[in-house]
This record gives sequence, structure tokens and C-alpha cells, in this order.
Amino acid sequence: MLGFKKRLNFQLTMLKSWVIILHLRFLRMPEKLHEKLNELVIEES
Repeated sequence: MLGFKKRLNFQLTMLKSWVIILHLRFLRMPEKLHEKLNELVIEES
């Protein structure tokens, strides 16, 4: 059971780092691309 919890913790940490990386990349994007993505998101929902 302890091993399972450790593995879950590791996966959560990996997920968090991925989210941070993607977020940083997103912030570096040009404004125009950012706006285009927002339009796409609005259309999708």
C-alpha cells in the first residue's frame, strides 16, 4: 500500500511540473496566438 501511495505522489508531482512547463510556454506565446487560442476555446464550449 505504501508503494502505491509513493507512486501516486510521484505521478502528481510529474503532472504538476508538466502543468507549470506548459503554463510558462503559454505565457511566452505571442499575443495574437493567445487570442486565437481563446477564440478556439470559446467556440469549443
